[in-house]
Amino acid sequence: MQQEERAERAGTSTGSVYHHFRDKEAIFRTLLDRFRAAVARPAFPLTRVYEEGAFPDDLPRTRLPSIASPVV
Repeated sequence: MQQEERAERAGTSTGSVYHHFRDKEAIFRTLLDRFRAAVARPAFPLTRVYEEGAFPDDLPRTRLPSIASPVV
């Protein structure tokens, strides 16, 4: 996917993207950091499964949180 396509899907301009991120690597690192933060939360479905010992037959039918949304 080209940077222009990413900006369009995000509803912004390419210039705005590069105003917030130095380069594509910075975008990737930010996404990876958000992903790591999301899966580290105790409420993350897979974390709950491991803690409850409900693996693999009793997996909960929950939606995974969006890693694109802000981590709180």
